[in-house]
Amino acid sequence: MNTEALALYERELGLRPVFIQQLMTGDGPQRPWRVAAVERGACTVLGFDEDGALIERRARTGALPVAVGDWVLLARVEQDVGQVERVLERATWLRRGSAHHEGHGQLIAANLDTVFIVVAFAETEKLERRSLRARRLDRFVSAVKEGGATPVVVLNKVDLTGREEDELAALRAELTTRLGGVEVLCAAALGHRGLDALAERLVPGDTVAFIGPSGVGKSSLINALLGQERQGVGGVRARDAKGKHTTTRRELLRMPSGALLIDTPGVREFAVLSDEGVAGFEDIDALAQRCRFSDCAHDTEPGCAVRAAVEARDLPAERLESYRDIERDAQRLRGRQDAYSRHLEHLEQRKFGRMVQSVKALKNKP
Repeated sequence: MNTEALALYERELGLRPVFIQQLMTGDGPQRPWRVAAVERGACTVLGFDEDGALIERRARTGALPVAVGDWVLLARVEQDVGQVERVLERATWLRRGSAHHEGHGQLIAANLDTVFIVVAFAETEKLERRSLRARRLDRFVSAVKEGGATPVVVLNKVDLTGREEDELAALRAELTTRLGGVEVLCAAALGHRGLDALAERLVPGDTVAFIGPSGVGKSSLINALLGQERQGVGGVRARDAKGKHTTTRRELLRMPSGALLIDTPGVREFAVLSDEGVAGFEDIDALAQRCRFSDCAHDTEPGCAVRAAVEARDLPAERLESYRDIERDAQRLRGRQDAYSRHLEHLEQRKFGRMVQSVKALKNKP
């Protein structure tokens, strides 16, 4: 591959210098492929042929963990089907903790620049408070920041609220403060409202993802940005203004702007799986630097600057509770993961012990 080919991959598929460094060999850079979709044991990848035409291939993944957005190297490409030989080290990622996999994270997507967290307004104040629960948003934001991408919250279906622009602006400012400075946008896919602000963030070569609960209008937003009905959408229920779940798999789409977009199925919650600390709470982390004890849990310890900020109403009490909830969940998932790892190690030791006994029995056999 030459410099011109690498520039094409950078412009059209989001290749970054950090990946180019991993492609280099003594004979020059190897040909990379971008994962566009993943199915059990296989994936669809995108690349360019020698003439610069975009091509699509199927590849077997084997035992390698592959996510949409990954960069991979293929081996033994035969009849348009290859084998994933290597997954390049990820620059960023999005994952969620899973209660069904012994605390291990479920990888959602990889190598993202921006993640749009979509939530929907409802038609009544009561439903609105439920739909815009800040604690749920805290979890989404924390998961995005844990993986290194930039979160942006999108309040969709604002046309159902009847609110004026100044009211929405005040709500955005309030929510931005509540979320520790995260940018908040308002949109209405069906009325094409607020789409320009979204489109401005679809930078050519960047990879973005849309996540959020089912029925909040992610697919409708994507269709509006694509300018075509690419993603299926469902009707809206009258009783709670929620749409039906329509997206069934994660998929990488090329946008007219030149950005790469990953749509994801709706999820109710993100259990944040962090190796150390809780991401997304920079305001609490800054306050914690002034606590009397370096290992302060911000509970009953004397000299706690975080609790003092809550008492002075400089920090919302709900935000501290959200921080504690996420931290407890992360510790629980880490504990389950450690226990599962010890269990696997024990099984391997028993397997090795049985093998040794079998060898000894064979040697002692007359």
